Amino acid sequence: MDNAGLVIQVSCISSFVFLIAWYSLWHFGGRSSERERSFAVTLISSFVMTCCSIPVLYHAYQAGFASLLMPVSREAYDWTLVATCYFMTSLAMDLCLGVLFYRSKVNILTGWVHHTAYIILLSWVIYVRLNRFFVAMCILELPTLCLSIGWVFPFLRHDYLFATLYVPTRIGFHAFMITISWPFKTEVVAALLALFPLHLYWFYGFICQQKRIRKEGRHSSSASAFIGSTSTCVTTPENIKQPLLHYVELIQDVSAVPAIVSTEDKFLHNGNQKQVIHHQQRRHNNNVVKMNNNKNYSSCHNMPTKITNTDSSYHTLPVGVTA
Repeated sequence: MDNAGLVIQVSCISSFVFLIAWYSLWHFGGRSSERERSFAVTLISSFVMTCCSIPVLYHAYQAGFASLLMPVSREAYDWTLVATCYFMTSLAMDLCLGVLFYRSKVNILTGWVHHTAYIILLSWVIYVRLNRFFVAMCILELPTLCLSIGWVFPFLRHDYLFATLYVPTRIGFHAFMITISWPFKTEVVAALLALFPLHLYWFYGFICQQKRIRKEGRHSSSASAFIGSTSTCVTTPENIKQPLLHYVELIQDVSAVPAIVSTEDKFLHNGNQKQVIHHQQRRHNNNVVKMNNNKNYSSCHNMPTKITNTDSSYHTLPVGVTA
């Protein structure tokens, strides 16, 4: 077995043990939900690969980005091979753990299709010894790291920060590497061109999501404003009772005659007691007149329906009708 084969085996086994221990902290921690557990492996993988890509990019910036397309010698030990094996193991672990513990969070496109395609692609990358080129491209995991942090820790979620990181990495840098690879490696160009529309599609989905969130936010704010404006105009028994009690307190030393207070009595809040007394006396006089009228009507209503008269032409007549 050559040096590269030994590195691949040790790297895959070590990555498997490390990821199992990392996921166990989330699964048996007691505080993580299914959503948090589904992003546990993605969180640590995106963090590790983003950190690994920075020194490779720095070296490529000094030596030229075309140097990334030079195959690594099989006899030479290269830590980028370890990083590539680690990422490939994390993709396989994410699918296996998803089937066992968070099946509902494993999407067809972003889960099965994406992870399987990348495992096959990374097997080819290791075979043609372009692992340095792949690790440099792992700067594209920076927006994934931001997304994972937002899913695991919702109070740290910032959608616009994700978009700010997504555009220059997954779109800008990806397009830049296509132009760098175009004169040299046709296989690399084909792989980059095959993955580039997927990044565009994901960003289009992000834009649609933000539009939907803003639209729902406007509808909810409009509904809240409508409810708030109508709630101030609702008349409750308590609202009616308060001015009545205030009125009774003002007149309890003046008169004991009960009265019904209308909503048009604007003097209830001005504190002028003289106007209150005058209004109450006038209301009392009106009530006395109405009571007298009711007595007169009752006396007429109780009259006999037959009028005694010697004239035979008079017959039984209703009250109030004359012959």
